[in-house]
Amino acid sequence: GKAGDEFLKRAEDMRHGLSTKPSLTAGQLTNPWPKTLFQQRLLDKRETLYSSHLKAPLGTTHDQTPNIPSWFYPESTTCGVKTLKDYTAGELVNPPKSWRKVKAEDLVGKDLYKLSHSDYDVGESYDRKYDWSKIPKTSMFGVETPHDVDGRNVRKTLKR
Repeated sequence: GKAGDEFLKRAEDMRHGLSTKPSLTAGQLTNPWPKTLFQQRLLDKRETLYSSHLKAPLGTTHDQTPNIPSWFYPESTTCGVKTLKDYTAGELVNPPKSWRKVKAEDLVGKDLYKLSHSDYDVGESYDRKYDWSKIPKTSMFGVETPHDVDGRNVRKTLKR
């Protein structure tokens, strides 16, 4: 039998895998300790190696004047087409339409959207494309669940 088996005694003390060091907590990740002056200066010295640090220090953009043509004056030249503002923000969000027109526009393409996204209205039955020629679509399946309309069983569950 297995009584007094040496292997079972050793197996109780065996550990599998590697023990890992605990990682940082969520608080330490979201709000780390502030760097000392020495740590900050060391980081600044390491970042001076990057050309982006020299061309555009943190918080500024690099000087773009060498790439601009001589005939272009950035202070006085405008680029693009002026935007025509023919609607207010209120008209864009809530256009002046009747609720019937909004409802009609909402129903356009609704069947395709139901098919692609399975997006059905509340209480709407899912159309599984069954052949309802033999059984009316309003018929019920299953066994009737016994219940009391007067709420007798609800009263029992709410009692202490």
